Amino acid sequence: MINILVVFGGVGLCFYSLTFLACIIMIVLISIRIRVLKSNVSMLLIYNTYLTLFLFATIMLLMYAYNEHGNLNPSIWLGGRWCQIRTYFVHVCLCALYYSFILQAIFRLFRIVFYQYKILQSFSETFHCRRNNACEITFKTRRHCSACRLAKCLMNGMKRDRLLKKKQKKLYKTKENQNFILQTNNEIHEQRSELRSSTFPNHLLTINNTNMVSTDFTKFLPQSSFESNQAMISSHDIQRIEVVQTAFEKRIELAARDGLPWDPSVCATTFLQYLNFHSVPAIRLLTFFKQIPEFKQLNVNDKLILTKYNLLPVFILNSTLLYKMDTKQIQETDTDVPWTLSILRTIHGNELCLKVKKIFQSFLHIRLYDYKIIQLSLVVLFLTKGLSTGDAVSEPILNDGTAVYRAHNYYIELLWKYMETIYGFEQTFRIYNKIVTRFLTWQKLENKLRHNIEQNLSKTDENELLPLLKSLLHIS
Repeated sequence: MINILVVFGGVGLCFYSLTFLACIIMIVLISIRIRVLKSNVSMLLIYNTYLTLFLFATIMLLMYAYNEHGNLNPSIWLGGRWCQIRTYFVHVCLCALYYSFILQAIFRLFRIVFYQYKILQSFSETFHCRRNNACEITFKTRRHCSACRLAKCLMNGMKRDRLLKKKQKKLYKTKENQNFILQTNNEIHEQRSELRSSTFPNHLLTINNTNMVSTDFTKFLPQSSFESNQAMISSHDIQRIEVVQTAFEKRIELAARDGLPWDPSVCATTFLQYLNFHSVPAIRLLTFFKQIPEFKQLNVNDKLILTKYNLLPVFILNSTLLYKMDTKQIQETDTDVPWTLSILRTIHGNELCLKVKKIFQSFLHIRLYDYKIIQLSLVVLFLTKGLSTGDAVSEPILNDGTAVYRAHNYYIELLWKYMETIYGFEQTFRIYNKIVTRFLTWQKLENKLRHNIEQNLSKTDENELLPLLKSLLHIS
């Protein structure tokens, strides 16, 4: 019995002596490295684990040393069954106590450290293969060589940014945005040559048989290089453009969630139904503007003023985004009925409808060129004070005109920087001039359209008109 205890005691002494030495070595290595990485949580948790193992190994060495001393000297051994039970009871309690500390430390280590990283990644930046990168990686041998396994993962499409730590990922993301902007700037020279050879600028600037202003003012501007006049678009600007794009895509879903005042799948057969039908795209367009962060921060009364006087004038820009080239119809969703344009000819006449069509085609060319320009122009024009040309009702004064001006000025600058970064200064000026001159012409026509609608609406129709349309048409 004593010989067996001596053997087990010797094995325990050897095992915990090796554990004791390994813990000392690892604590020294981590102490050297942790000076450079003071905020590295992974290293701190590993340090905590090895420190706990060190304390545990020290206690176990003392216990096995006393036991081995008693096994080798039976004369000093206290006889009796109760003495053995008491000794092993203390042994088990100490083991349970220190094992609980170790399990907690290892649990924290595996939960936080090994969830994203391996133990080798905490001490070395690279992996090295001992077989000259000739290991065959299979499901069974995947743990034999980390270097070859990593190389195979990268060859199969794994991205390197998955190996980065949180701070490194933030730096990598910032650098990626900067590289994207620089790459966009470098590609502009090639895009400008392609844009000059395209047919779009000619169609954009000249439409036959129109009385619109289309003077090219670029010849009066000072000639300078593109690099000196280029407006750098930042990563924040790119994110804001994506916010506008996402808001326009979500407008239909959000508007349907709140409820629509009219069933868009019902075909309009009368003039009153035609007007009520357009309350649906009006609600959806208003939902788009409600998602714009700068519009959310405006005064409540200012929001109502901008909606009442600016929503209808920007309808023509919104209709270009709804136009389907395959069917040659304006249709917002597949379940909606296409817009009925025959009623327009009956109410407004062919001559006025042709003028509206030509302006619509001008904006449609820009939309086919880049739909983001139209989306940003929608926001710019909607935030413009005094956009309405109606003479019947005077437009109220804003409560906080400075906030509206700041939001309006921000999106004008954003639109210009976006176009100049992508298309160059000269092309940007042509497109911007196109938008302004065509919209000025549209304002005059929109005033005539509004007047024709008021003339053809009877008192009965006014009572049956939806409240939103009454507000937009300024019908009390």
